[in-house]
Amino acid sequence: MTARSSLDLPAIATSLKTWARELGFQQAGIADLVLDEHLAHLERWLAEGMHGDMTWFAEQLPLRRDPQQLSPGALRAVLVRMDYLPPEARVAATLADGSRAYISRYALGRDYHRTVRNRVAKLAVQLKERSVEKTYLALVWGSVAAAVGRIEAPIGRDRRDRSR
Repeated sequence: MTARSSLDLPAIATSLKTWARELGFQQAGIADLVLDEHLAHLERWLAEGMHGDMTWFAEQLPLRRDPQQLSPGALRAVLVRMDYLPPEARVAATLADGSRAYISRYALGRDYHRTVRNRVAKLAVQLKERSVEKTYLALVWGSVAAAVGRIEAPIGRDRRDRSR
């Protein structure tokens, strides 16, 4: 196991972002799990019915309020973004054609939930194999996929308890 004091956390974060790009993600970041005003915004958004018929979004609000329920001991979340538009999609041409339209652009290619989940799982493996041991959870669209590993130290420091 790697001692907490010997971890180069900025280097791990830089590596993680590089690995994410290699896996096809356009962006990757590391965020605290302190939700503060973001949680209030989400609760208002849900109360206004902005989630439409995505009932799972509201049903999983307790996990969003308290990420410790999802992954006890977690201090950070790794967030990734992937542009999901197949190269063969001719968006501009379709939208310019008055006789055609898109109902749902996200559904043009493979199931993006599966695509993203598989790549996030690969990113977790890279973290485990190349830097630190950790319990990783690949989560896409609220679906929990168990993973393996452990970590001795957080990636970054806890804002409230600087000893963590």
